[in-house]
Amino acid sequence: MLDKKEVAQFEIFEDLSSEEIDSIIDICQEVSFKSNEVILEESNFGSCFYILLKGRVNVELKLSQFHHSIKNSKHLSVLRKGDVFGEISFLGEKRRSARVIAIDNIDTIKIDKQALYNLFEKNNHIGYLVMKKLATILSKRLVDVNFMWRNNI
Repeated sequence: MLDKKEVAQFEIFEDLSSEEIDSIIDICQEVSFKSNEVILEESNFGSCFYILLKGRVNVELKLSQFHHSIKNSKHLSVLRKGDVFGEISFLGEKRRSARVIAIDNIDTIKIDKQALYNLFEKNNHIGYLVMKKLATILSKRLVDVNFMWRNNI
């Protein structure tokens, strides 16, 4: 059972009312992964996103997608409790942009894309607040990647 107070503190949901948090919890599924388990594979299509409840995940880019002779990966970030991942394919019919691997044994909230879209249709206010927060999260990540890219030139 998800802890309502804990869910309400996650950045993506922090602007929602208590009743709106209840609506979100109704469509959430708790999923656990073992250490070193691949959760998302780069270039696959997805229909959900995740929020970390416990543990850490490594986000990496497989460089072999750019040239077959390159075998290693580029570390992008480590995500922790409350962080969202898998959101790119959630936003559209896009392939996953990175590989996500559990560093520790982790617990997550899994949110199905269609279930969340259906909730947004029923309650536009939830949709507005969640998408606004998701845009903020993505813009922060874009700035971080831009700095990382610039510093590697």
